[in-house]
Amino acid sequence: MSESALLTLLMDTVLEENSVVAGVDSSDEDRPSSERVSLRLRQGDRRRVIARAAARDMKPASYLVALIRAHVRHEAHVPAVD
Repeated sequence: MSESALLTLLMDTVLEENSVVAGVDSSDEDRPSSERVSLRLRQGDRRRVIARAAARDMKPASYLVALIRAHVRHEAHVPAVD
């Protein structure tokens, strides 16, 4: 399974289990996050995430947040590799 397929499956599962998202006010998007989400990566994925984040001069958590936000918002771009 590819990383993008795994992420898609993860996000679909999270959104299904937390269907309250439909009632979220769009003005909440600009507020700092107060919720925490834990991810369990498969063996070897952490190393890949760290490498991809480093290539973009980002922390691994910041890279994953950008990746998830891009997916959820149907945006095409994640920060480019320098």
